[in-house]
Amino acid sequence: MLSEIFKTAFFVYARSFKYVLLISLFVNIPRNTIIFFIPDRWLVTFEMFAQMDFAGMLPAMIISYTVSILFEPLAYAGFVYLAREALAGENIAVTGILDNTLLKWPALMVTTLFYYVFVLIGSILIIPAIYAVTVFAFYIMVVVERDKWGMSALLESARIVKGNFFRTLLVLALVVVLSLFTGNFVSFAVYVQHDFTNRLINIIMFTLRDTYVAYFSMVTVAYYFYLTKPKGDDNASEQS
Repeated sequence: MLSEIFKTAFFVYARSFKYVLLISLFVNIPRNTIIFFIPDRWLVTFEMFAQMDFAGMLPAMIISYTVSILFEPLAYAGFVYLAREALAGENIAVTGILDNTLLKWPALMVTTLFYYVFVLIGSILIIPAIYAVTVFAFYIMVVVERDKWGMSALLESARIVKGNFFRTLLVLALVVVLSLFTGNFVSFAVYVQHDFTNRLINIIMFTLRDTYVAYFSMVTVAYYFYLTKPKGDDNASEQS
């Protein structure tokens, strides 16, 4: 199962790489620009963690979650479209990417806000947060593929995960670990200098990082299609 998902993700990623790059530039340049131009006084420090200075960390946390709600769903929504068209052997169009991202942006943002509310509430006890992240993992795919949003999309994601919880948790854990491992190769550049030029370099480097780490996002998308694939497709492939 895992090998099939990772191979499928690589097929989609390689076949549509120029569109993956386009989505990355469209989403990650503004996202990384906001992140790297956060005023220094708002940055979270080790001392804040040690002293549990939540008031001091609040500005950075607000910015972080706002950026996540605004931008991250757009990238995934674009990848869902790429995967659907690539797996169906259809031609990929820029207009299709825009239809599945910008036109669905309001629904994506509202649903993402619901998602983070559940995750934040669950994070108080950790285990509920892991459960929420797992069962709601496909909410963006549901918004794009099934035109549901808000709680309806979250519940539909939970329905898809039902019966596959631990398998889904394993896939998500692998995606997180592998993406962090490969993505950290460029982390040395972060705030070496706080000047304007260095921040621009960081924006470019992290946008490139986000482009190749997008493969692991595609793994999650491929897993969604794996779980939702009609059983008849498996029988047909075995007979052929």
